[in-house]
Amino acid sequence: AKVSNNQKFGERTVMSKIKERKLSEKERARLVRMREVTKVREDKGYQRKDQIMSVSFANVIAIVLSIPFFIIFGVWFVSRNGWSNWLSGVESCVLLVAMLGLIVVHELIHGLVWGSFAKSKFKSIDFGIQKETLTPYCTCSEPLSKSQYIIGSIMPCIILGIIPSIAGVLADSLLLLLIGLIMIAGAGGDLTITLKMLTYHSDKKEIIIMDHPTECGFIVFEK
Repeated sequence: AKVSNNQKFGERTVMSKIKERKLSEKERARLVRMREVTKVREDKGYQRKDQIMSVSFANVIAIVLSIPFFIIFGVWFVSRNGWSNWLSGVESCVLLVAMLGLIVVHELIHGLVWGSFAKSKFKSIDFGIQKETLTPYCTCSEPLSKSQYIIGSIMPCIILGIIPSIAGVLADSLLLLLIGLIMIAGAGGDLTITLKMLTYHSDKKEIIIMDHPTECGFIVFEK
């Protein structure tokens, strides 16, 4: 198969990253899988375009995207329920425990949604923990449609973030509100990827999306 210039650039970028840090066995396996998928797709006439961003840039955008939610729900909560709400000692402990558990649930939701869309179902889903940051992650090794990828990307934010935030305001529960807002902040990276995907425009009729196996971003196959 003919290798596109964008793929060559993407491979060079990945290889330079590999030299900077040692990839885990799972990352190396996903890298091999990416090359296999790329060959199959390019044999079918697709062009590959890597959409990668730096972690620092993604973190900044994630914070920026989270701020409007904090303002909207914070103002709504105070205007409806006043300033008299404070967390008790028990509620503070519940908040801490909930955060630890919901981090895992967040990744499980990604896996359940993407896995339901993938042709190989949950065989395409991989969970793990980034050693550098001790952060859980979920990735899909199978290309999905743009809409399928976006739905799987934002679903944890909706289920664990927006819905509890709304419930917290309506139920006058500061605990629920804080859980929701913290989970929205935790989904900032997903919102950043989603925004990048929504702003990606192409004149091609067919577009499918695949998680990048080692970097912050995704791969577009289009024809």
